Amino acid sequence: VREHIESLLPLGEVMIQPFLKSVAEVGETSAIFVGGHFTHAVHKVAMEGEFRVQAEFGGTYSLTDLHAHSIGIAEASTDALSDGHDTLAYARVDLVLDDEGAPLVGEVELVEPDLFFSLSPDAARKMAGYISAHLR
Repeated sequence: VREHIESLLPLGEVMIQPFLKSVAEVGETSAIFVGGHFTHAVHKVAMEGEFRVQAEFGGTYSLTDLHAHSIGIAEASTDALSDGHDTLAYARVDLVLDDEGAPLVGEVELVEPDLFFSLSPDAARKMAGYISAHLR
């Protein structure tokens, strides 16, 4: 593994995540935030025999409800990143389940994340309003 990582380092940064079988079995859920407020959640499921949930690997996406506890975990992540200063304009927090079924933060996307606005046009309008308000 170390050899493989070292071979990738000249190409740029490398991110390593532990494999969680729950991602392959039940997928992951993205909590989307606009202007510091939760707007919607998207459940991402890998195709049969695959562990990656991205569409280019056959993954599918759908809107989903998210339990208040999971929203709180995702929100705590964005709050920690803004450090009490400016509100983040947008964020996507990907939640996965650990081996006991408890939600974990898999990653937080702040640079060019897919915010799945095609699944939630209302969230896209909120983003446009947030941008408009900050340009004034």
